[in-house]
Amino acid sequence: LGSNFSVLRDPVLSSDSAVAFLATLKGGTATGLLATTLWWKPFGDSLRVFAQGGTEAADIPQSQWKAISTYAITGGGRGPVFSASLVTGKGLVTSASDTGVWGCDFTGRPRLLFREGDTINGKVLKSFNLLKSSTGSIGVTRSLNDTLRVVWIATFTDSSTALMTTEMP
Repeated sequence: LGSNFSVLRDPVLSSDSAVAFLATLKGGTATGLLATTLWWKPFGDSLRVFAQGGTEAADIPQSQWKAISTYAITGGGRGPVFSASLVTGKGLVTSASDTGVWGCDFTGRPRLLFREGDTINGKVLKSFNLLKSSTGSIGVTRSLNDTLRVVWIATFTDSSTALMTTEMP
């Protein structure tokens, strides 16, 4: 990329000493959406870009990541879990399907776990709540653990809600 770190965000540390963090880049080809990056350093391995704005979002052909909003990291070598928004109009992404959650699969690559507009148990996902902090537990890793399961709250287009569990791929 020929870029440098401009802004580093709070890192997260897994139980097996892997690290993930958001960074804004400057210089080189890192302009616009490409300046937004999520980095991952598995324990004993090298630092790598895990997701980058402006590049194709995993499992959604011709789409582009727009912004990464929340992130955490699991243990067991599985890496980051993050929520992100997508560029509307790219890869058939609409305003009703422009936000999702990705996790690290067993090969070390991002995989879509779920996104707005998905049909789950016969209902269409309108929105979700995942990796949010709450009073008294800011900075605490929530919504996931080393068993490679993510727990989240789903709100469907029929206004019903459900507590969901999704396994990492």
